[in-house]
Amino acid sequence: MIRSAEQFAEHDKKIKQTVEAKNHLESSSYSLKTQLEDELGLGSRLSKDEKDTLREVVQDVVRWLEENVDADLDEYKAKQAEFDEIVRPILKDTYQAEGAGGTGCGDEENYGSHHDGL
Repeated sequence: MIRSAEQFAEHDKKIKQTVEAKNHLESSSYSLKTQLEDELGLGSRLSKDEKDTLREVVQDVVRWLEENVDADLDEYKAKQAEFDEIVRPILKDTYQAEGAGGTGCGDEENYGSHHDGL
């Protein structure tokens, strides 16, 4: 009975981690989508090409999530890493450029605190 409980505990832990990874990926992509639409915030600080690139990566993640409802933890982590690899440099450059000009508003810190994968 104890052995069975230990097996279920490990299984439950794995399921919890998978759900958290999925939620993090969803949250990251939808948060970015919302920020891109904010023409007074991040949306106003990006070039058209940057916005297009970021919108494309968001659409890719949403489509991937819809097509991979049974993905495992490693697949979610890999997709998050792929998302981060595209998004981070663009946001970093945007905020660094603003910081150099003294017009940064700290959104990068807020974005990062909610999306520690980014």
